[in-house]
Amino acid sequence: MKYKLTKSYCWLEVESMKRVVKMYFINNVPFTWDDLTDDEEDNIAYFQAWANDYGRIFDNEYMFRASGYLVMEECHPCFFEMELENEELLAELD
Repeated sequence: MKYKLTKSYCWLEVESMKRVVKMYFINNVPFTWDDLTDDEEDNIAYFQAWANDYGRIFDNEYMFRASGYLVMEECHPCFFEMELENEELLAELD
């Protein structure tokens, strides 16, 4: 079975502050995020609209649990060898 990686711009709330991040998912379960690049920060309104369209705010607790679940199931793409439909997305995390 091949797993599908996706990414989206989403809201992440940390210590009562919300910010837009680039969130990575495996079969729709988030497993990590990256801060926006300087170029993305220059166009923040666009990425805020994208995050608003996603319609969900993630927090550290949710990310910890989702990531822990993936590790427990040996399905976390950063830690386990897996068959992925689009493994090129993992290269963005390096």
